[in-house]
Amino acid sequence: ATHEYNTRKKDDLKLPYCRTNLRQNTICFQGPKLWNNIPSDIKQTRSLNIFKHSVKQLIMNLTL
Repeated sequence: ATHEYNTRKKDDLKLPYCRTNLRQNTICFQGPKLWNNIPSDIKQTRSLNIFKHSVKQLIMNLTL
């Protein structure tokens, strides 16, 4: 997070600057981008097992 204001995107990770498309395919860019696309209710779960189950369900629903 880049600030402490209570905004909708305050918990999102800042994406690094990428000058080339090749750099955008690295884990340094794709990891935070993927994390930012997970709904906040899933990101805020307290249990790792519930988090993993919720992410799997999200992925399954996107691929249908």
